Amino acid sequence: MEIKNYNSSSFGIDPNAPMDIESLEVAIDLKRKEMYASAEGQELYSPDVVRVSQELDILINLYNRFS
Repeated sequence: MEIKNYNSSSFGIDPNAPMDIESLEVAIDLKRKEMYASAEGQELYSPDVVRVSQELDILINLYNRFS
């Protein structure tokens, strides 16, 4: 399985900071809040909501690899 490189700054992660569980937890929390905010007043299948949801999925998958 190929792991793609993602722009971590769009996930709320400082690309210069070391990757650890705590920073992933913060990034997940921020991305979850962003998803809720983007979903307000939009259909859940709108492109913006889906994009943010997919980014959240990536963060959660990374978190699960660490734990």
